[in-house]
Amino acid sequence: MSKQTKKLTKEEEIDRVNEIINDYKNRASDKRAIEESWLLNINFLLGNQFCRVARNGEITEDEKLYPFESREVFNHIAPIIESRLAKLGRVRPKLSVRPSSASEKDKEIAKLSRMVLEAEMEKLCVADRVKEATVWSEVTGSAIYKLTHDENGELELSVVSPFEIFPESSGFVAIEDNPSIIHARGIDRELAEEIYGVSGLKGEEIMSLSLDGVIGGGFGAGFGAKYSRVAESVKSDQVLVIERYHKPTQKNKEGWLEVVVGGRLVYDGVLPLGEYPFIKQESVKTLGSFWGASVIERCIPVQRAYNGVKNRKLEYLSRLSSGVLAVEEGSVDVDMLEAEGLAPGKILVYRNGSMMPRFMDGFTIPPELNREEDRLVNELNTLAGVSELMRNSLLPTNVTSGTAINQLTEADNTRLSITAENIRESLLTLSKLILRVVKKFKTAKNISRLFDERGNAQLVYWTGSDLKADDVVLDSENELADSVTSRRERVMELFRAGVFHGENGKLDAYSRAKLLDALGFGVFESGQDLTESHLMRARGENLAEKMMVLEVDDHLLHIKEHTRYLVESVDLDEERVKVVLEHIRTHKTMAKVENIKLGE
Repeated sequence: MSKQTKKLTKEEEIDRVNEIINDYKNRASDKRAIEESWLLNINFLLGNQFCRVARNGEITEDEKLYPFESREVFNHIAPIIESRLAKLGRVRPKLSVRPSSASEKDKEIAKLSRMVLEAEMEKLCVADRVKEATVWSEVTGSAIYKLTHDENGELELSVVSPFEIFPESSGFVAIEDNPSIIHARGIDRELAEEIYGVSGLKGEEIMSLSLDGVIGGGFGAGFGAKYSRVAESVKSDQVLVIERYHKPTQKNKEGWLEVVVGGRLVYDGVLPLGEYPFIKQESVKTLGSFWGASVIERCIPVQRAYNGVKNRKLEYLSRLSSGVLAVEEGSVDVDMLEAEGLAPGKILVYRNGSMMPRFMDGFTIPPELNREEDRLVNELNTLAGVSELMRNSLLPTNVTSGTAINQLTEADNTRLSITAENIRESLLTLSKLILRVVKKFKTAKNISRLFDERGNAQLVYWTGSDLKADDVVLDSENELADSVTSRRERVMELFRAGVFHGENGKLDAYSRAKLLDALGFGVFESGQDLTESHLMRARGENLAEKMMVLEVDDHLLHIKEHTRYLVESVDLDEERVKVVLEHIRTHKTMAKVENIKLGE
């Protein structure tokens, strides 16, 4: 990080550092109650479900009421979250840049902006970052993306733990509403000295928390029973890094950033991006709060009740299988009987004249426990927005109709639509920020290998001033409702209705290529003939200054592709239209010479 630091005296710098550290401590204290609820969510997710937040703010273990009490955990929260993550993993909206007008120049600017945006998002591994952020948002309710750049202007995207973010007040809902935001974390001392160009930092023990195990190995992989003890692990030789971001104001139009590393002020200058580098993603928005809510919070009371019912049933079953033996006082050796039990073939000696030991009757599982168990499972699914179909990938036993199955699937999608829309919203905001940063820092001439909407590679010369950053829009439907199977079924319905057939009722090569591509089998068509190659050549001719007809051209495909180009391009000048029309006439003439029927 460059040291754009204001000139401060030693006393002023000490006062500034102390003020920043005290500000961080005050925000951390105000946020502690929220963090406790997150830790409770994590504990329940990973199976430590006999715990709660004590009055002192720590996660404590519930004590057993009786020594014989069953304390097994029947975790329904983990599969619920896994099911939601699997479904939300399909939310990858297609983004596009809207041209300012119908002019050809604005269309080219929008096209270039979209190609640059896709290239940058590919380099930033946005798909992986979204997956990581969605885990955080599903567990804690909120996830934070952070966009930074190095000295060469190359962008870096990371997902920041919500435990590390401290808004000025939780009452400011949006990131841009906060006058300032603190990002505080502990990092290795040697790494801090290398990054910030300082030496002589003093390492200390700092509590840290991450979800690396959850993201990498599944919920609970590699962890003990008490996640909070593992998650809030103490690391030695760490330094505390506090970054306090101030949003742009009338006085400081590019905002302000102060960075304190190990008690030293290492940066005191304008925001590197000129705006906040943070984008927030929420599972469920909370009215009037910066932090979102997780469905785990709703499920915890029901999960506690479910564990209680199941453990009471286990205790009943234990009594049924082992029995409760009633003996007259002094009739048998109770200590021996308690230690050895009544093994098969055991000879039980009891005192002459006393009552023979017997098992007590009447231990049966009350039917109310079974009914309550089923009710609690249904309530968990309702609260979490999942169904038996989503969680178990199995249809209910009484559902066999295709229409009913579709209705169940749509119901699942509806329950997750709010969370899915929040993911789309955060990605849209992130894409706009990426384009603004690229536009600001890519001032030199760049040559890039970019891909158009059809997947064709192009070498493009461009600068940041050529880009349009504010008109990014979502260009896709609801991904939850659009599976590969449903998409193929819709295409096949159109095919059976004759939509792809020509006037003579036959399927020509052009339509066949489009049909296979829509079904996801375009590669087979390319392997069978040169249809795709002909289409790519025709598209290249549409953009070329000179258009040439070759004897080996598939004239039918070329005529259709050039005609589509003329119809869709409404701003072509008159001379260009004449060139394309003359080119089409040449194709038609050569087709007649070769006895090709243009209607087929």
